[in-house]
Amino acid sequence: MKPTHRPPSHPGEILRHEFREPLTLTQEDLARALAVSFKTVNAIECGRQGITPEMAHRLARCLRTTPNLWLNLQVNFDLWQTAHSPIAHEINHLKPLRMAARR
Repeated sequence: MKPTHRPPSHPGEILRHEFREPLTLTQEDLARALAVSFKTVNAIECGRQGITPEMAHRLARCLRTTPNLWLNLQVNFDLWQTAHSPIAHEINHLKPLRMAARR
């Protein structure tokens, strides 16, 4: 069950606490395994960068998970952030469009 009283964890936090640290890998080690820069891994773990489909595939391959795991973590995080951002008030006041009846 997803928590509703707090934001979901950023995928970078999950990457660090559930994968990299238990495997005793440095960010440099992980970056090398993923064939990306240290800067990219650091930005993801610090929450400054999200998980792209490409990165989801890289993580899935190296960590024996699925790309869907990483993308779902990112989508849950992004949706919560949007729902709790200043724009949420504007979104909540949008009127649903009337749909034409199908024949």
